[in-house]
Amino acid sequence: MAVNPNDYLVSWLRFDESTTKDECGNTWADDSNGTLTESYFMKGTGLTGAKLKTTTPIELGGQDFTVDFWWRHSDQNWHGVYLSRSDETVTLANRGLFGIEFSPSDTSGNWWTARGAGTANGTVMAISSKINHIAIVYLHESQKMLCFTNGTLTYQATTTINRVAHDVQLNVYADTIDEFRIYDGLARWTSNFTAPTTEDYEIDAKKYLVSWLKFDESATKDECGNSWQNLGELTISSANAFKGNALQKKIGAKSSIYIETPFELGGQDFTIDFWLYVSAANSRGWYFSLSHSATIGFCQRDSTQLQVYGNESARTISKNLINKQSHIAFTYKYNISALYFFVDGVLTSTWSGKVISRQMLNNIQIGRFNRDDDIFKWSGAVDEFRIYDGLARWTTGFTPPTDDDYIIKQFAGNLFYVHKGAVKSLNLFDTDSDEGTAYADLIDKTSSSASNLRMVKNGTAFAIAS
Repeated sequence: MAVNPNDYLVSWLRFDESTTKDECGNTWADDSNGTLTESYFMKGTGLTGAKLKTTTPIELGGQDFTVDFWWRHSDQNWHGVYLSRSDETVTLANRGLFGIEFSPSDTSGNWWTARGAGTANGTVMAISSKINHIAIVYLHESQKMLCFTNGTLTYQATTTINRVAHDVQLNVYADTIDEFRIYDGLARWTSNFTAPTTEDYEIDAKKYLVSWLKFDESATKDECGNSWQNLGELTISSANAFKGNALQKKIGAKSSIYIETPFELGGQDFTIDFWLYVSAANSRGWYFSLSHSATIGFCQRDSTQLQVYGNESARTISKNLINKQSHIAFTYKYNISALYFFVDGVLTSTWSGKVISRQMLNNIQIGRFNRDDDIFKWSGAVDEFRIYDGLARWTTGFTPPTDDDYIIKQFAGNLFYVHKGAVKSLNLFDTDSDEGTAYADLIDKTSSSASNLRMVKNGTAFAIAS
């Protein structure tokens, strides 16, 4: 199975929401109060004017690892990325276990590979009007340190890095850094490569899901384990579904579902998205409502207009959703207090300065305004309803999700089977893998044979053991 580099990430600073947020949960301190900038960045925003350091060390060494980031070099001295740097005074003895340091030279910077070993000059980058990709790769078996600039091997040296907890320090100052990542256990690049593109920095959105109603098996099953209540007359069927089955609603019928197990939302980024098919609608027919610190949701105003609520502020939008399938998304961006409303990937409305604090969410309605609302004025279908906590998945126009976005990864771990009298282990592929899925109808590791153990690859099933 192909290696997924993100499985090896132990630190990832994106510098899109804050100067110190780490996607892997590490905590960082910024002694210089850096700022996010759109002057130089790989994706989103970059960081400048900062001096960051981990407040808890990160274990590295004793196996392969990779550090990569994007950097714009200014005309300042002693800027760089350091591991295990001992103090603020730069000398050969305390520059750290390894790292990259930029000098004010127009053509070169300094690499170093071991404490006290001195520096090794290499052509790194000129004082630049653009941001450049830097990668440092440690190969444990050969004890090699490889340093790449924009995918080109710039310098290599022999060094030994044992496994210890390292303080990581980013002295950015007037320079700019973006998308800083550390992979533990992976030498991601060992020869010249094409520098990562924006697609390489996409986050696995599924790990932020706190609610996901697929409506394939029932009207209330939540893949994240939340409990929903079906008010009376909601069913599921394939009619007007985006994928599989969808939740079916009728005008006049007391049909809605609402959350029974509250969870926290707000105080950070979040996203709500779903597919909607409207067969018919009357005035004030509510499609979706979230009552939180304020109301977020929308309803049909008349045959050609929607009324959309963003933190209690209503907007009338000319949009006809009747007799077609539409992708709906609300995204909240916490650091700028902005709420976005999208229809089919098109940014339709933005609310600025809307602070949505973190609190318990106990009133989500699909099909009406709230639990006391007895008005049910639309019919149609809702499908693939999802809530992401901690992720502003879309803040600009986008292409609506395709079928692949709704595949659930399933991991079965290790299975054991007996083949010719020997107990063997089988690692199952996940269902997203293009290498196929292994499965077993019956496995008995105490017998001399295993029945119905097969693997599917490229659409063909074949026996693994019998």
